Amino acid sequence: IFAVHGASLDLDGKGVCLIAPSKTGKTTQSWGLIRTKNAHLITDDWFFVRLTEGRPRIHSSEKNCYIDADIGDVWEEYTPLVTTTKFDNKGRGIANVRWIMGQDSMVSTTSMRDVILLKRDKDDDRIIIDMSPEEALDYLVQHDFCCPHQMVRDERKLKLRTEFFRRFLSSCSIHMVNTILPAKETQAKIREALGVE
Repeated sequence: IFAVHGASLDLDGKGVCLIAPSKTGKTTQSWGLIRTKNAHLITDDWFFVRLTEGRPRIHSSEKNCYIDADIGDVWEEYTPLVTTTKFDNKGRGIANVRWIMGQDSMVSTTSMRDVILLKRDKDDDRIIIDMSPEEALDYLVQHDFCCPHQMVRDERKLKLRTEFFRRFLSSCSIHMVNTILPAKETQAKIREALGVE
């Protein structure tokens, strides 16, 4: 079992994850995807992966989620959640999505199908970029697996993480989304890449 720093959802029975460096919109976009019909949040910060003979199985790591203080400015339905959440000095709080989206809005596991990598690069005018597993792996390695919380960073751990992501990515469709557009336009592009409304 491996831990991944990212958000994960089940969209009508298909697993989707968003993996991204900080401040590229991972939380905002995962909360946007929860609004999709038949969508269920698994987790918005960390999830566990079990590699199997078929698609990787992902499992939740927590019951509550991080939200940004401005999430209600982007997705209006979350405004009541913002008003009842305590935020730290960075504008981040812990909330329960079930209070707004209902008890069935979260599930604990699914099979992974699509990986969405996010970047924010104003020098690149492409918004959706389909990627091969090797291209995606290169991006993740260059960005320290989009995880600033690694406690051990040595050659052995780098090799283990690289091999895990190589196997994980080879079982999924991968799309890079450049989050230079406003949040709602970016959400539309993510949904387009996933083939959901």
